[in-house]
Amino acid sequence: MLKLRRLLLICLVALCSGCKLFHPTAYFFISNCSEDKTPVDVQIKIGGQTIFDDSIKYTNVRPDLQYTPSITLTKGKYIIFVTAENGKTNLTKPIMLDGDSWIFIYYNFSSPTDSMERERLMKDFWFDTTYMNTKIRGTPPKVDIYIMDKEPIHM
Repeated sequence: MLKLRRLLLICLVALCSGCKLFHPTAYFFISNCSEDKTPVDVQIKIGGQTIFDDSIKYTNVRPDLQYTPSITLTKGKYIIFVTAENGKTNLTKPIMLDGDSWIFIYYNFSSPTDSMERERLMKDFWFDTTYMNTKIRGTPPKVDIYIMDKEPIHM
């Protein structure tokens, strides 16, 4: 009788571990933080599956909650692939899914200033060359990924 109970317990544990209820979920929050405020194409893949493949608009809200896809996967190590602007900007980051994860993806770009803006900056900030140089040259397109293992407070 004791062996039968152990066998049933082992079968029950094996069945439950294969159930999606016990698999971790990865929640994605995607934000366009670019200063030129133009939409950008973003594609996100994890575990060979495409999570997101669409154009994201600029909003002044961080994190932008209008783009929040999620995926449930088995526990293990995965690599997140993010491609923006049709392949011009790429980023890969490994992630260990032991439990639920909240993944924040930010796209950022600022174009170089025009001549009128450059003159205004030189007039106002002539002494601060570090700020001036980054504003005048702009910043190249960039993608950042932040991963949290605990649920954010705002949720």
